[in-house]
Amino acid sequence: MKISRRALPLLLPILLAAPGLEQAKPAPEKTAPGLVLLLEGGGLQDARETRLAALYVPEGSPPSPFLPPGPFRASWEGYISVDLGTDCAFSAAGNGAVTVTIADKPAFQAKGLFASAPEGPSLRLRKGRNKLKIAYDSPEKGDAFLRLSWTSSDFPREPIPPAALSHGVQSEPLAARKLLHDGRELVAVRRCARCHHSEQKGMPELEFDAPSLAEAGARLHPDWMARWILGPRQIRPEATMPTLPGLQAQDAADMAAYLATLGKPEAAPAFSDEQAKTGGYLFVEMRCIGCHTLPDKDPEGGRIPFAYLHAKWTPAALKRFLLGPEKHYPGIEMPNFHLTDEEAGKLAAFLLSRPGKSVEPVGATGDPARGKAQVESRGCMNCHTIPGTNASKAAALKDLKAGACKGPDFGLAPAQTGAIAAFLATDQTSLGREALPEFAERQILALRCFACHRRDDQLEAWTDLAAEAREFQAPKKEDDGEFATIAPAEPWFPSLTWTGEKLKPEWAASFVKGEIAERPRPYLKNLRMPGFPARGERLIQGLVLEHGYPPKSAPESQPSRDLSEIGRKLSGPAGGLDCLSCHAIGPKGATKVFEAPAPNFKLVRARIQKDYYDRWVREPLRLEPGTKMPQFIKDGRTQLTEILEGDGVKQADALWQYLLEGDRIRPPGE
Repeated sequence: MKISRRALPLLLPILLAAPGLEQAKPAPEKTAPGLVLLLEGGGLQDARETRLAALYVPEGSPPSPFLPPGPFRASWEGYISVDLGTDCAFSAAGNGAVTVTIADKPAFQAKGLFASAPEGPSLRLRKGRNKLKIAYDSPEKGDAFLRLSWTSSDFPREPIPPAALSHGVQSEPLAARKLLHDGRELVAVRRCARCHHSEQKGMPELEFDAPSLAEAGARLHPDWMARWILGPRQIRPEATMPTLPGLQAQDAADMAAYLATLGKPEAAPAFSDEQAKTGGYLFVEMRCIGCHTLPDKDPEGGRIPFAYLHAKWTPAALKRFLLGPEKHYPGIEMPNFHLTDEEAGKLAAFLLSRPGKSVEPVGATGDPARGKAQVESRGCMNCHTIPGTNASKAAALKDLKAGACKGPDFGLAPAQTGAIAAFLATDQTSLGREALPEFAERQILALRCFACHRRDDQLEAWTDLAAEAREFQAPKKEDDGEFATIAPAEPWFPSLTWTGEKLKPEWAASFVKGEIAERPRPYLKNLRMPGFPARGERLIQGLVLEHGYPPKSAPESQPSRDLSEIGRKLSGPAGGLDCLSCHAIGPKGATKVFEAPAPNFKLVRARIQKDYYDRWVREPLRLEPGTKMPQFIKDGRTQLTEILEGDGVKQADALWQYLLEGDRIRPPGE
């Protein structure tokens, strides 16, 4: 049978639908977590990835480093996903004007200052991805903010979890702007503006200098210094220190000889085998192994290797460094663990007991006088604090628009040099501005927070380190009462998913900077949160703004005495929820601890935001999978029908009023 050419287009769909003739399905779109945030303001545009459908831009601050302060428009694009088809309604808190659409259908709209605007219509979300678009215009005056929430018959109103949000990886606006963001970051962290002067000051990373070498001779071995100067990446492949142009072995030996005159090494401490053994326990329990590989181990998993630790440090200097990493390097990414002298000695003894690599001498005898001249002329003093006169001169950063620096070799990949060149072609004013949510995201990676903490769908490094850590883990003690030894895989560190709206920024900033002595979980003797004094405050402010909250928490009112007394009764074992079984309350310790006590109630007033508490007390497992906190409120009620008629919301508020007592809190039954 012949088929006419005119009939073929009509028959083709029928033929393809016939059994055995399947049409090729288009490849599914590749997605990444979070949404694409498009920003417009002052005649300029920017785009970045964001974890949440939220933002907070204080009046007078830029929404992006690439936009000036002032009114702006923000658009979030991507997908919202559900495991099963469900009916959801959307709402928001904010200041400005917002329109939300799901699968091109209106989901929510509001204008002005709205804290609890009426929910939008109930929409059916299909299983899997649903197209999400949010259009937001900031107010002409005042802080700009938005926090989008959703609710369904399965869960009460809550911020949309990051795990439910995604976007296509082929977003063209995102790819174009990412190049400039990457270039800006590289210019800052590689310290380009230290040699090439810039009038723009504002990006926090521009403040972070290189290690001070004013006492290098007291800390570092001369052979290591010479080899490091000659080729930093030969010792540490990820080193950011560049290789200097035209540098010869004699030059490196001379420079190391000069630096070796700056300070006198202390006598080596007498470390014992017992110190080395117990130092290994500390190395695991403090999770140092999450960021570092040991001297006798190959570099692995992006961790910082200790292969040349012996060759670099004098023993006394290593111990001093562990006691205060920021002393000679305020911008260091290594945190301060507030070690005791005994703990620092044990860790140093353990690290030095492991065999490591030695450095080959550069094959020349150094001359300190020639080395001083080299240090002064080669630009070392642009980044490092070193005695002498800086004789190095370089073109201003704004004059490098034609291309990246042709001097020191930073070992950059072509994509990195391309990003720097693209950024240098801009007016570079973005170096004078910062959007702290972007800074916070950069610091989460730079400070290796994932070594200990989970966030969203990303697990902590401990998940993959159990076998390696077991070699050094202390023997488990029965009923030691201090919970000092924790198995590597146990999730003792809280997730960072909701940190920006869970903790009050004032307390959280002090905690991350290492200024708070009373830890929420003191029973974790060696599992301690370290301090990041140079970065902590802006890191926390960025996380808070990212979640759509102001950088300062509102002052708490004085608790209602009547409700506080009801809350005190609810917290006790006699006719209450028996919170005291797990939580210490003021001076009274927890009474029925199974694995470890929960944080003391007296700390809640200073630590926890009310919005987060309201969500946590209703459904703890939804916020912190794996938590031991039980769910007392179901369908809005508790089993304690004789207190506030069993109304779970009212009981939760009474407990909050009790928690607001803070340091004055009285345990139940007293």
